[in-house]
Amino acid sequence: MATIVFSNTGDVDTRVLAALWDGIPDARVLDVRPGTPDARRAVDAAIAAEEDALVLCGHGSLQGLFDPSVMARGNLAAIMRNPPYLVDASNAPSIRARRVVGVWCYAAAFAESAGLRGFFTGMFVSNPLEASFVGCPGRDSAATITEQEVLFCRRVNELLRAGTPLSGWIPRLDAQADRSLGVVRYNYDRLRCFRS
Repeated sequence: MATIVFSNTGDVDTRVLAALWDGIPDARVLDVRPGTPDARRAVDAAIAAEEDALVLCGHGSLQGLFDPSVMARGNLAAIMRNPPYLVDASNAPSIRARRVVGVWCYAAAFAESAGLRGFFTGMFVSNPLEASFVGCPGRDSAATITEQEVLFCRRVNELLRAGTPLSGWIPRLDAQADRSLGVVRYNYDRLRCFRS
């Protein structure tokens, strides 16, 4: 069993994340998008109830996983100055899952500050604008970046479905990585696994 909290802003960067849970039996997906009612309440209940696998994915920051549900109701510029979160320091302590996976920009920094244990991405480049912003080596095309994001999600999916211990994820992912691509080197060098 797995619970997926999907911060879905509807862009290409987040649409490809569905590969993370594809084929996982009985996966419960909380697909939170602009206009989703009572999103934070549903997420709070889901993360407190999940004891096996919890996947948190979408767009986020050092402070947590963004809540896109309010974007249809507010001024986007104001929301970005003080973004709302689905998962942040206030509800992270209620996470009880044995396997926690966080896939969003700066998930690892958030997890470390919140004391979460599991597998997390660092700043994760998912488009050319982000690649330019962080000074990612190379000039990988948008198509290549998206293709590599999909491959990453499929590989994580395989590890989840196989029940691979989280401690083995980074070496296995690294062995499959095409390090000739700057975006792959950048993203994979920032993967983290925190153990209890």
